[in-house]
This record gives sequence, structure tokens and C-alpha cells, in this order.
Amino acid sequence: MADVATMRRTIQTALDGISGLRRYDKPVGNEGLPAAIVFALPGRTREHETDQSDGERWDFVVELHVGMAQGMDRAQTLLDGYISTSGSASINATIDAAFDDGDFSGVADVVKVHPFIQYGFSSLNEVATLRADVPLTLWS
Repeated sequence: MADVATMRRTIQTALDGISGLRRYDKPVGNEGLPAAIVFALPGRTREHETDQSDGERWDFVVELHVGMAQGMDRAQTLLDGYISTSGSASINATIDAAFDDGDFSGVADVVKVHPFIQYGFSSLNEVATLRADVPLTLWS
């Protein structure tokens, strides 16, 4: 079974296919925009879930931040592409493709991307952003 840091890095690497999106497996304090930061969700690990596999369940969130310096329309267009279920900028489609390509081999037996859970104004490193959170679950 992979450790949580390896799982975060694997999710970060899986997002390499999204052009222009800066990916981080943990906050670094000087993230460039647009940014995707992978966080493990605390208290969300369960052993021996029966709905997907006999292993451990690990829940994560990809926190997406898009700068608003070029206007709200541009920010929404970018963010909408990331949270869509398909397309070249889709978190969902990119993670699914990476799993199908074997990028999660040895890290997770099953990966599920869930619908986004937040969409609104935020900030990152004191820069105003439009933000969405995309949760995902790995079973190992």
C-alpha cells in the first residue's frame, strides 16, 4: 500500500496532462495561477470498505484556484473547464485517463472523481481567486 505522500504526488502527476495548470502535491506558499493543490482530507480514511475494494479508502481534494486579474468571464471559463466531466482541461477526464494508462499502478486499485463541492471567491497567497474543490477517492 502506498503512503499518503505518494498518493498526493501521483494525483499531482496525473494532472500533468492539463496544459497551463500548475500542479502541487502540497501547498508551497508561492503557487502560480491557475493552480491545483492536492490535499488529503482529514479523518476520511476507512479500512476495508466494501463498496469498491477490500483495501483502504483515502479521500483527497484537488483545490483549484484561478486568478481574476483578466476578469471574471475568463476566470469562470477556465474553472468551468477544470470541473467539467470531459474535455482537455477536465480534472475528471484527466484522472480517469491516467488511471486507465496505469499511472496509479501500485498506488491505487480504484480511483473515483466526485462532483465539485465548492465554487466561489477565495484567495491564494493574498491574490483574489475563483476557486472550486474537486474531491476524489483512492482505494488501495
